[in-house]
Amino acid sequence: MSRMAVLLFLLSSCTRSTELLGSMASPPDAATAGVPDTVSTTRPFCPTAIDVYGGINVQLMGCGGPPLAPDPLADGYFAPGTASYDASLAGRIYARLVGDPDLVPRFGSTWTVRSCSGPDESITTLTTAGLLDDCGHDSPDMEGTLASACITNPAPLLLISAGMLDDRCHGGGPDSDMPDDPDTYAHHFVVRLDSFLLDRHPIFALLGPTTEWTSAPNRNSPPSLFGGCNWSRPDWDARGLDLWQQGRTATLDTLVVPDLHDDFKSHNRCCKALGLTCGTVYSSVPEVVNCDGASAIVDQWYRNLKNVLLANNYECPVP
Repeated sequence: MSRMAVLLFLLSSCTRSTELLGSMASPPDAATAGVPDTVSTTRPFCPTAIDVYGGINVQLMGCGGPPLAPDPLADGYFAPGTASYDASLAGRIYARLVGDPDLVPRFGSTWTVRSCSGPDESITTLTTAGLLDDCGHDSPDMEGTLASACITNPAPLLLISAGMLDDRCHGGGPDSDMPDDPDTYAHHFVVRLDSFLLDRHPIFALLGPTTEWTSAPNRNSPPSLFGGCNWSRPDWDARGLDLWQQGRTATLDTLVVPDLHDDFKSHNRCCKALGLTCGTVYSSVPEVVNCDGASAIVDQWYRNLKNVLLANNYECPVP
């Protein structure tokens, strides 16, 4: 039996023991975030260990975050008080958690939030998933290279900004010579994400498509305004996650976090080309968000994480 067949068999056999949070109402916005009216469910784990996955804009290297993947990769990066860790998404979440007046009475201030991200990380690099794509020079050139990220003692709570922008086998941008094929892209997104989650086996996962939207790289020539702004794969990530959510969320408890694509399009140098009202630019250079963009990303993830933490009881020691 092939790896993909085994994977699909395992997924079809998985069941969940608790009601999915993925079906809960949309998380509150910044103005209304806070303690929910009721606590709905007791979760059979303590959420004070969290692993954070994603690419360059989860590391937030454009605002002081680490420029490299963790070393050793399998152990992740957890170093409060270190400038690069403190500036990463994981470090910024950690700093909020240990000082949050709504959370400290319930969980105390002892948290481990590992940065499991790398500058080239994607769900393509996190898993080979049967080597789905082989299309010549457009093939993902780093498939599976970060598959061991945070594989040592994986946390029960996982956060992943799930992107597959490095997969050029299906078109979707000026950096690919292949015809546009969003359906196959979405299918391969599902298979890779499932494979990654089976490898890490978290009890609960917060998932979103690559949070931000950036202008496209252009592999063959200097980027043009039109070529850099007219690409589809960031939004294909959202489509892939929608497809995954429709058929795969029974494998574990999840909350799908909305992306910030529309916001980032308005705060990108492409705003005029896209016919949008332009705001403060969120990217200091293409593909790397600056501190304004970092703040938006951190706020989005923390707001949703806090909502999950407050919406349930957990089996934690008394702080």
